[in-house]
Amino acid sequence: MTLPSRRLSVANLLAVHVVAARVAAGVVLCLGMAGVWGWAVIQSELTPAHAQTQAPQPPPTGCAMPGGSTQVLTSSYYWVASDVETTLLLNNKSPQPLTVQPTLFGLDGQRHSAPPLTIAGQSFRVVPLAELGAREGTAFGSGSVALAFEGAPLVLGAQVEMKDRRGRLVSDRLSDARVSLATTWLAGVYRLPRGGALKVAVTNVTERPVGVQVRVDGKGGKGVRFELGGRATRLVDVGLALGEVPRSGGVVVESDERGAVRANGWVWNAAGYVSVVSFMDLGRARDGVWHANGVRVRPLVKGKLTPYVTVHNFGARESEVRGWLVGRVGEAMARRELETVRLGAGETRTLAVVLSEEERRGMQIAGIELAYGSGAGTIGAAVDVEREDGARGYRVPVVDREMIPSATGSYPVRLGMDENTVVYLKNTTDKEVRYHASVRFESGEDYGFGQAKLGPGETVMIDLGRARLMGQPDARGERMPFHERGQFFWSVQGVETKGIVGRAEYLDYRTEASSTYACYNCCGDLFGSGWITGPGALGVTQVRPYRAFEQYLTCYGGLHVPQLAWVQTWEYSSANGAGAVVQPGQSEAEVSGNHIGEMALLARWTAYDCNLGSFLHTAWFPVQVKPLVILHRVGPFNPATITADNINHISECDVVIEVHGFTENLTSLNVRFLIYPQEMTGFGRIIVQPVERKVTVFASDPTKIEKVEFKAQFDPNMTDVVTVRGQVRILPRPDDYVIEPPDVRVSTELLTVNKP
Repeated sequence: MTLPSRRLSVANLLAVHVVAARVAAGVVLCLGMAGVWGWAVIQSELTPAHAQTQAPQPPPTGCAMPGGSTQVLTSSYYWVASDVETTLLLNNKSPQPLTVQPTLFGLDGQRHSAPPLTIAGQSFRVVPLAELGAREGTAFGSGSVALAFEGAPLVLGAQVEMKDRRGRLVSDRLSDARVSLATTWLAGVYRLPRGGALKVAVTNVTERPVGVQVRVDGKGGKGVRFELGGRATRLVDVGLALGEVPRSGGVVVESDERGAVRANGWVWNAAGYVSVVSFMDLGRARDGVWHANGVRVRPLVKGKLTPYVTVHNFGARESEVRGWLVGRVGEAMARRELETVRLGAGETRTLAVVLSEEERRGMQIAGIELAYGSGAGTIGAAVDVEREDGARGYRVPVVDREMIPSATGSYPVRLGMDENTVVYLKNTTDKEVRYHASVRFESGEDYGFGQAKLGPGETVMIDLGRARLMGQPDARGERMPFHERGQFFWSVQGVETKGIVGRAEYLDYRTEASSTYACYNCCGDLFGSGWITGPGALGVTQVRPYRAFEQYLTCYGGLHVPQLAWVQTWEYSSANGAGAVVQPGQSEAEVSGNHIGEMALLARWTAYDCNLGSFLHTAWFPVQVKPLVILHRVGPFNPATITADNINHISECDVVIEVHGFTENLTSLNVRFLIYPQEMTGFGRIIVQPVERKVTVFASDPTKIEKVEFKAQFDPNMTDVVTVRGQVRILPRPDDYVIEPPDVRVSTELLTVNKP
């Protein structure tokens, strides 16, 4: 869907941009394929610009992706059972379709090649693992799944989701099996709910055996060691294997070969609580601050919620951890410091974040920041939210912003009868940052959220289900359509390339299930084009709004919905004496012509591009300033009452027309209009001849009063009394003048015609 616009012959320029992607350094959170792009020009699908001066850019170098290499994603664990619904979520962020080859691996490493799957461009699929050959009671009742395809990384996000009949849902994100890790061990932090247990799944992503140890970190921490065959998986019940498990702690999965294994964990209890324990390579941490994005303060359905923060010291020396709860209470940002924690080597501490009544009432969502000074990667953290009855828990991922490839994302959207998708974006800096976002549905319809600001540390919640119900129009005037499946994509807009972390939360209101999806794009968005919309002709003294728009593309070529640009300067330029008065606004300018001629309206603003950085973009729009014709009045009738006979059957009606914009070279103007009877009550014959009139208005008398005769003719079928109004419509003559709306007026007075 494109923004309606009037094409001008002067220019319909489109910014030419090369779409490519950057292979991100650091830990890869989810991977994919965009195909072999080369230097592809994205032009035909961009919204037509009236006119803009952005010149074609040279091929980018900062966001170039290699094409044609084999990519492999793998999960650490799945299981299927009669009471568990196990599915594979595949999210293709490219506009091009993607073909994936899935392979199932049993616990012992046996493999089963499933039929290839195709995911349409900028969409997602949810595939039951049973359709790929996973069956309870067989060699593939549990194990791991791998996805192979040709292309470049980061364009496909994938995860395994497992939900039981009670609505307890856990997920396992697929990651790149070939990424070289910084260390030989993966670390996770956990907190057990009341009566809870901990299980850890470990998968060998190589074809050769490897030795593995799973241990609880800390002084005297116990562990279990075993060997995993090629592509084999083992599920470790940590409590059974080690005899006991601390209520909270750090758990380490160490292999004899760096990068050979992947791990995931779960904690749960019999009451219904379940949460994921994420394992990460702490050797890639760089920032020394963990950010938890989207900490729920208000319950999904019922009961009070309590956020828990668990920190563990994986380092060799003592460390101090400071924390803050950051959120908006009403209109004001609140930043409350949590208890400072000192941790010796191998020690763990869990804090319950006790919320005040003011915070519970006024703060719907929050962020948590945890800073430590003992060296990046020495402290691990976990944040979860537990309902007061212990029956539900919600995991909140923690992120080191330097471990993500970019401040961007593309998430699946599910908006069924009992489903919702909520997106959380958190500013990880101490400065104000900007972002923009769009959602595109599988029907091809889309909706733009435009650009917005995030204050220092602020978290915003974008509730897609609520946004659809509210029916708020976007910058084009479009409302979010009532479709169930789509893709939400966002990007930071500014030079701070890693200033925002994001995630999507899928909610099932019927079962109160919740799962997180957080897949980042390779790099920030590309600037597509910028333009101005408004009338191409402007009358002298006439005031009209002009708006500046811009459109971005994802690094995979997906089009954002056009959004209002935040303009820094509005002005005009004229070579033949045209004049105007410009009242500037952020995205809109009120423009009034004051002298006829031709001019160009200019808007300048700072645009951003992942290749070019920030640059000043200038959009220009040609405007012709013309004489302005104003239809002031129709009527009154004189006389106001006539008789349908040959004596008293004529009444004169005034048509008052005013012209603005005369000059020394333009001293008169011909204006054409139509006049005819309108809104007749009763039956009779009232005519105006001729219906079309031409009047000449002179500079010496710019207000013209034209008298028009209304004639009543006798008709034997005429009713006793007829009443009628006069209606006038100015005929457009775009080459000569501009009409000030309304171009049609009806007399306020009535003409009464009596039967003789």
